Amino acid sequence: MTIIFDQQEDFLRKTWREVKPYLTHIETRPEPLLHDFHPHNTFFQDDRCVLIYDYEATSRYWSETEALAFAVHRFTREHIRVLRERGHSAAETEIPKVVDTFLEHYTLGGMVVSPDFKIILYSEIKRANLAKLLSIMSHQYRISEDPARRSEDVWYAEVVKFISYLKEAEHFHLNS
Repeated sequence: MTIIFDQQEDFLRKTWREVKPYLTHIETRPEPLLHDFHPHNTFFQDDRCVLIYDYEATSRYWSETEALAFAVHRFTREHIRVLRERGHSAAETEIPKVVDTFLEHYTLGGMVVSPDFKIILYSEIKRANLAKLLSIMSHQYRISEDPARRSEDVWYAEVVKFISYLKEAEHFHLNS
C-alpha cells in the first residue's frame, strides 16, 4: 500500500494544499447527510430515481455543497463512462452539459444550488474524495473499524479509485 502513496506523494501533497484552506470551517450539522449518493446506490425506473440505498456513509460533518459535488462528480463520471463504452471519443467535452442537466433536475426537486457552485465544483470534488480517501486509510491502517470488514485487496483498489477521482476533479474546472 505504501508504494502507491510513494508514487503519488507529490500529487497528494498538492491536493492537500489545495483542500486544506476549505477545512477550517467544518461545522457539525444538526442532521446527518448522505455522502455516498452515486449511481451504484440508486435504482432508476423510466428516468426517475425510485430508490436510494446504502446509507453506510452518512455524517454531520459534510456540507451540503460537498455532498452535492460528490454526487455530481459520480453521476457525471458514470455518464462519461457509458459514452466512452459507446465509442464517444470526446466524452470529457460533455462534462459541462451533464453537470448542468444534473443541477437542473436537482433544483426541480426543490433543492437549492448556490450561484457559485460550478465555480467551486472542482475543489469540492477534491475535498469530498480526499475525505473518502482518508476514511479508507483510517480503516486500512486500523485507526477506525471497517464496518464492512473489507480485505486488503479491496482497500488497495479503493485507494487507487479515490486517487483517480481526485485527478478527475481537474475536468470539472467550470467557469460559471
